[in-house]
Amino acid sequence: MTKTTIKKGFLIEIPLSIRKRVEFEEGDQVLIETLNGKTILLEKPFVKDPFSDCEGMWKDRKEMKNSVNYVSKSRKESERF
Repeated sequence: MTKTTIKKGFLIEIPLSIRKRVEFEEGDQVLIETLNGKTILLEKPFVKDPFSDCEGMWKDRKEMKNSVNYVSKSRKESERF
């Protein structure tokens, strides 16, 4: 268990050891819940932008240069089955 202090303006600093484990970043949203009279901080509920993690992941694939052709070809191949 890690101890911290509520500062002026009701700011709570999350200790470095916790930030590293959970990979909190400035601006992240968190969930705070009360359970059996205890207040607990839950992990980050959202990924900021799930599509940004995928951006460019197929950029080196030649067949993806023209996405319309790629999808058309895939559909034709799937019709065989």
